[in-house]
Amino acid sequence: ILSLKQTAYKPREADDRVGHFLTVHQDFTSDRPATPYLRYITRWNLEKSDPAAPLSPPKEPIVFWLENTIPVEYRESIKEGTLLWNKAFERIGFRDAVVVKQQPDDADWDAADTRYNTIRWFAGVDATFAIGPSNANPYTGQIYDADIGISEGIIRQARRLGEEYVSPLAMTLDQQALSLELQPMPLAPAWTRSQRADCAYADGLAQQAALGAEILEARGSFSPETETRLMHQYIVELVAHEVGHTLGLRHNFRGSSILDPGDLNNTAKTTQTGQSSSVMDYNPVIVAAKGQAQGDFVPTTLGPYDYWAIEYAYREVPAGP
Repeated sequence: ILSLKQTAYKPREADDRVGHFLTVHQDFTSDRPATPYLRYITRWNLEKSDPAAPLSPPKEPIVFWLENTIPVEYRESIKEGTLLWNKAFERIGFRDAVVVKQQPDDADWDAADTRYNTIRWFAGVDATFAIGPSNANPYTGQIYDADIGISEGIIRQARRLGEEYVSPLAMTLDQQALSLELQPMPLAPAWTRSQRADCAYADGLAQQAALGAEILEARGSFSPETETRLMHQYIVELVAHEVGHTLGLRHNFRGSSILDPGDLNNTAKTTQTGQSSSVMDYNPVIVAAKGQAQGDFVPTTLGPYDYWAIEYAYREVPAGP
């Protein structure tokens, strides 16, 4: 049970042309509107500390705490993926809208405390998930709490699945059967708790990364440096995707293609425009053809759609009459 704070937050109506999570309720205070449904997007309450400045820090930034259980070797990658969204906020006048802090080992608060937005690390046998849920005021859509969960299995599986699925002969029949039994059965949309819980990107991306690694290994070009680069970009992309959910963005499965196939490994373009128009798609791992230079394995920056979706949700709009 969470109490709702009274704030000066102004709801923003949803638009079907851009994908945000919604809070929907019925208003029967008047029978004049054609429908009683009010559809507001979910978003944080961001206000410039200096409204007159073209670029200003917010009065209250969106602060994410990295849980102290996250392995040290992955903390910078997770931080980079989280802060990637500041590029979009800077375009609409907010500097350091998203802030990342490290939970100290002697913290006197728990990551489940709703006063803290956290990125948490979970351990579980063959658990491959990453989720980005948030809590929002059901009447206004104002987000007031978010906790991203990442399982250690997405790292383990990315290194292991190449052997299990690409080279199944390396496994015994019993191991193959067990591996298939452990794959989660998809739930019908009607039975899922909410759209925020319906994200299978982590599991799919782990398989993509494993396939990419196995291809490179078969070519004899999978060095420790290549593995480090692949895993770093893989984590950055995955975290950016889940953080996008906590900022209110839904999946974008329609407008993600933006580059010609021949440009997917052209880092001059992918570092500026992005491999995809959105990190909110289920973007595949890109492996260069044999003999061609390898570019980025996955998007390492936001795409044009991501900037647009953030602008719709967070650009300050002058008050109407």
